[in-house]
Amino acid sequence: GELSSELRQSVFAGLTPSLAAIAELLKEARAGKVLVAAGAGISVAAGIPDFRTPGTGLYDNLQKYGLPTPESVFTLDYFKGRPEPFCELAKELLPGQYRPTLTHHFLRLLEQKGLLLRVFTQNIDGLERLAGISPELLVEAHGSFADAHCVECGQQHPVAEWRDQVMLGEVPRCGASLDVPPPPDPPSQADMDALRKELEDLDIAKAAAWKTTDFTALTSVGVKIANATGRLQAAMTAIEEAPEKMKAWAAQPKVITCPGLVKPDIVFF
Repeated sequence: GELSSELRQSVFAGLTPSLAAIAELLKEARAGKVLVAAGAGISVAAGIPDFRTPGTGLYDNLQKYGLPTPESVFTLDYFKGRPEPFCELAKELLPGQYRPTLTHHFLRLLEQKGLLLRVFTQNIDGLERLAGISPELLVEAHGSFADAHCVECGQQHPVAEWRDQVMLGEVPRCGASLDVPPPPDPPSQADMDALRKELEDLDIAKAAAWKTTDFTALTSVGVKIANATGRLQAAMTAIEEAPEKMKAWAAQPKVITCPGLVKPDIVFF
């Protein structure tokens, strides 16, 4: 909507709103530090397709994969089941194919002049970094291609290797060597005694609540009894199953190869 006259006066310090007025404010440092909120618009001039334009948008190029919704390509559960659509999309977005625009260079100029407070960007193209904006002044709200990690074990991988595999049409996987830990120790006798004592105390509290017909207390005690009973049953099962679990662990390899998928540090939902 239109700015109120009061807001115009506050923002433009009495000047007629225009690009020239903004330049004058920056030149005289009357605007103070500048905080930038950037979106896809600053990268369109670099030649990066947007996501939703019919016929040319990146989502249109993924129709052959039959996505449930276009946004599924950035959903972690979907990626784990079908990583190919994202890997295909990544080919269009990988850093190195596009150059920063005048807007990116303008933001870098603001930093060089000591006027840049912070750049918040939702873009994942990395053009802010390529323009030379200092990482400490950059908040990449949706992540970036700067690093890559396994979605299962968290192992970091060189993003250059991930890129090479994707460009060859491969799906990058982790392959890290992981130690297989032994199963946890079963509950001790002291643990079991404590659980049984907890149930005994709760039974006493339940009887007292019945005598006073305090239904709020009865409900609370009932929930606690159900919880403690469940924990006692789980502990008994753990003790019963412990020998077989230890036997199975002893018979298997102690190091396995992680089969997890590797993805760049872009925010998935």
